[in-house]
Amino acid sequence: MFRLIKTSSLLAIAMSIGCSRPSENVNAGSGPAASAADDVAITEADVVPPKDYAEMVSRIVGYRDAIRSAISTGKPTKAHRPLDEFDIILPRLLPLARASGIAKQRWEAINLAGKQLETAFHQLHAAIDENRMPDYSAVESDIDSAIESLKSSAK
Repeated sequence: MFRLIKTSSLLAIAMSIGCSRPSENVNAGSGPAASAADDVAITEADVVPPKDYAEMVSRIVGYRDAIRSAISTGKPTKAHRPLDEFDIILPRLLPLARASGIAKQRWEAINLAGKQLETAFHQLHAAIDENRMPDYSAVESDIDSAIESLKSSAK
């Protein structure tokens, strides 16, 4: 019984640390301290929410660009902040589409595109957190097609 409680407690602690734990170095030559500095826990209070759907899509494009750049330059831990911010604003995607007057017929496509982005970005984030070099090319077409869907929904 004690072993079960101890294991459950350790698991709960590990899960609560999440992405804010210092990462090991996945960047050649930069050292663990540089990686840990890139992985700072943030909250909703740290992210200015987009004011409308157009700004939301623009922000997502910016996150995509920052994540892709961090990975392609061999500094994937630099992708932590845009990945974390994306996770914070994603739940606002559909409400902003509705509030911005996007046609109801487009809501399902917007929701599916958001889920597609979430899946792809989480795959990259998991690799970074597991100290593996993320494979952006493996999710690039999913990310780009989801963003194109979001853009076309605004027209």
